[in-house]
Amino acid sequence: MPLTHRTAGDGVLVIRLLPALALRHRAAATLAIDELLASHRPRRLVVEIPSLLTPAATSVVLRAQHSCRARAASLAVVSTAVEVRRLLRQSLAAGGLTVYASVTQAVHAVEVLPS
Repeated sequence: MPLTHRTAGDGVLVIRLLPALALRHRAAATLAIDELLASHRPRRLVVEIPSLLTPAATSVVLRAQHSCRARAASLAVVSTAVEVRRLLRQSLAAGGLTVYASVTQAVHAVEVLPS
């Protein structure tokens, strides 16, 4: 499994991608996220990216954003690594995603998208 998941409060699903997510894991990660969104029906999704940002991880986040919008759920991205946050902000700025330094910050800051 290319990711792990847990709940973090009322209606919040936290997904942690495996370190150095490879392209061969992208489809499995995307499918797993879609299945978790369908089964948990969270109001908020937080995707945590470890210390290495890969093209596959970026792709998975963009697909998660699309899936969240379709389900009227909000999305935040988290990384504790400063360089990963900088790269994510550059890569995802046009999509309107916010990048946080901790899951706690993301859980408290993300608002449910308007219907």
